[in-house]
Amino acid sequence: MKRYNVLKWICLLLGLLIFKACDDNDDTWVHDFWPFSITFLVEDQAGNDLLAPDAENGIAENGIYAIFQGKIYQKDSLLEPPGTKAVYVPFEGLKVYYAERFKRYALDFGPFLGDDVYNNEMVIFDWGDGTKRDTVTFSNAPWTDGPDAGVERSFYFNGKKTDMPIKIIRE
Repeated sequence: MKRYNVLKWICLLLGLLIFKACDDNDDTWVHDFWPFSITFLVEDQAGNDLLAPDAENGIAENGIYAIFQGKIYQKDSLLEPPGTKAVYVPFEGLKVYYAERFKRYALDFGPFLGDDVYNNEMVIFDWGDGTKRDTVTFSNAPWTDGPDAGVERSFYFNGKKTDMPIKIIRE
């Protein structure tokens, strides 16, 4: 009988803990914001992917670099960051990779954490072939209001509002 009473009290306490854990009056909200990158797709007027490693007149190996916050990022120059157990989005700098979602090669600068605030940040892209540099200016402003959350994000390519990816057609 004593054993039954102890088991009954344990079940009662566990039941109370479960109901307390499901309390809807908790005003603490955790929001995740998706990371983002500046992405370029570059092709010639015939539609050939100029970032592909085997492209005739390709530009991937021309010495492309980006300048951001006074630092120069050479294409494919960042080392792998150390491992961590935390959710971590490593900044990879400037890289060319095959982007399955576009079915072609892309040039990516980032990723940037989606919950960081950026206000009219400028990135200068030098294509390494003597052509004019291009500039991307971006802003990222995450917001939360209780259970609601969102982000206001904008990109400007050479002063004109644009979406990602930025598609460049070179002559």
